[in-house]
Amino acid sequence: MKSFLIIFSFAALLLGAVASVNTEKNPIRVVQINAKWNANNTRTDLSRLSGCDYAFGWLEDQPKEIQQSLTSVPVVVIYNKDIPAVQYVADISLSLKVPFDEIQNKVLELK
Repeated sequence: MKSFLIIFSFAALLLGAVASVNTEKNPIRVVQINAKWNANNTRTDLSRLSGCDYAFGWLEDQPKEIQQSLTSVPVVVIYNKDIPAVQYVADISLSLKVPFDEIQNKVLELK
């Protein structure tokens, strides 16, 4: 699990260069990765999160190390000062059942 978070930290840095929605530097960052074949389960509502920067990336566009480290998609990680703080992973239905408000509250709690 620890190696997953270290590898995922690298993925967040890669995503930050190309997929950031908010241009202001923020210590809280939310990153979502999903596979193109699972696009219908992408959480589009997360772009509305406030108090954080948000980034999205396709699994297929990530380095092989990242692709091999993920066991389920979509995955959402909340970073606080570039350190993984919270991780949400899809269930067996390959969808993320966590309510938007729960993720938003966690972002605000970390600020």
